[in-house]
Amino acid sequence: MKFDRPAYTAMYINLTVTRKDSAVPVDTDLIKEKLTEVNFKINQSAVVTELYGAIYSAGNSFIATVLEISDDGIAYVNSSLDNGLKDIFTVDATNIDITEIIP
Repeated sequence: MKFDRPAYTAMYINLTVTRKDSAVPVDTDLIKEKLTEVNFKINQSAVVTELYGAIYSAGNSFIATVLEISDDGIAYVNSSLDNGLKDIFTVDATNIDITEIIP
């Protein structure tokens, strides 16, 4: 009997957050930590709207205004990414870029 091993595909994230209060900084490291805790299953698509829960679990001092994902770090989408039958998306903090806007 032959077993195939899953192939891990890195997911890249671009996020823009706007402070609700210009004096209260956003904990971008905590947002990255929460995003890295998102677990995907084999052949599970990455849907942008499903990532907002992880983002907002890092606090409520900001508004996530732009969220885009990519599987190559070049072409980003704001909807969803599909992967192969044996692929699993992974999220690493080094692949997350967060821009903080101070009103």
